[in-house]
Amino acid sequence: MNLLPKSCQEFGSVDYWEKFFQQRGRRAFEWYGSYLELCGVLHKYIKPREKPRRNGKRTGRSSGLLTLQRTSPQPQGSPLTSYLCCEHHKAMIAGLALLRNPELLLETPLALLVVGLGGGSLPLFVHDHFPKSCVDAVEIDPSVLEVATQWFGFSQSDRMKVHIADGLDYITSLAGRE
Repeated sequence: MNLLPKSCQEFGSVDYWEKFFQQRGRRAFEWYGSYLELCGVLHKYIKPREKPRRNGKRTGRSSGLLTLQRTSPQPQGSPLTSYLCCEHHKAMIAGLALLRNPELLLETPLALLVVGLGGGSLPLFVHDHFPKSCVDAVEIDPSVLEVATQWFGFSQSDRMKVHIADGLDYITSLAGRE
């Protein structure tokens, strides 16, 4: 069953979406396509509040669920760490508000484990916005760390370490220490 739109115009039509959800039902799906081709339609539904940097230029995108101040100024051309591009990252950060005394989060030492580094945006966000946090990321593939460092501006520090290991094995070893 092909649920992909035939054109940008179809992607933006109400009829397309009604048919899409009717045919898809409750089945999960993944969707790959050209962002540049569909971004005009996508951005109709995203309220731009911040302009993240991309290749040194500013582009309009949503700033996410939380408004936080960086703990240090952002140098020109450095990765933008105040923007969470993934909905699941936004949900994870919003979940921190459910902890006891969320108003003290910025002053509280947090130890966080991220399984799967990707481009490193989630660990960078936590590192920059929660100044007392220590972030450990576990990544099974060393080339992912290399790409995150070379292409996405990720860097390790005394408060942010990447462990090249299987995530489940790493968690099991942590549980064995306690």
